[in-house]
Amino acid sequence: MTRRKTILALLLALMLIASACGGDGGGEATGDPIVIGAIFDLSGPTADVGTPYSDQCLRASDVLARQGLLEAPRRRDPSTP
Repeated sequence: MTRRKTILALLLALMLIASACGGDGGGEATGDPIVIGAIFDLSGPTADVGTPYSDQCLRASDVLARQGLLEAPRRRDPSTP
């Protein structure tokens, strides 16, 4: 019985993987742009974690922009340094 369950589980996993491989590979983006925002602790007791995390997210957005994966430039809150 255990072997039967193992084979069934493997078969179901294979079907799930195969179903994820279908489709036409995407297409042109349509509609409004997607706005991504974040809240970082840049001051206070957790700034030692929030500040470097914020810096890395900004660097990542720069890398994506240089690779042409972001259409719009990133905007920063004018109240931040």
